[in-house]
Formats: sequence, structure tokens, C-alpha cells
Amino acid sequence: MNPKLAPVLAQIEQVIVGKRPVVELFLVALLSEGHVLLEDVPGTGKTMLANCLGHIACRRRRSVLFSRADQLLKRLKAARLDATYDQELR
Repeated sequence: MNPKLAPVLAQIEQVIVGKRPVVELFLVALLSEGHVLLEDVPGTGKTMLANCLGHIACRRRRSVLFSRADQLLKRLKAARLDATYDQELR
């Protein structure tokens, strides 16, 4: 992992313990400007991880969208119907 990410990993590991491989994959996706869908059984820290990384991203002046999958799909379906789909994806 890039040494420049050490401070970010250190911040995350203060909150998320024992999930380093997941955190590293999450960071790779974000750095490649990809999207991330977290999926796992209840109680495994998905929301905590998303909140932690979202706060770090906001402090670095990045935009963040945190949404439940069902709500996001509903928004995208509505956007497709009213021809604002491309705008909604930005």
C-alpha cells in the first residue's frame, strides 16, 4: 500500500479493527474513482466503515453519497423516468 495512505489507514484503524484487507480494497476503489457497494451479514461494521471513510473524504473536500441500496435504486429509477438519469449519476 502506498505510504501516503498510512495516515488514512491509521485514522480508519482507530475505529475499524481487524478489517484491514477490506479497508485496503475500499481505498483502492475510491482512489480509482470507482464506486463501492458494501455487502455482508448484519453487524459486521459496514455502516461504521462507510461513515469513517465518508468523514475522512469530506475533510479532504471530496463529495460523498451515503445511501441504502433500496433508496438509491428508487432514486435512479425515478431519474430514468424523468430523463435526469445522467445528472443523478454525477
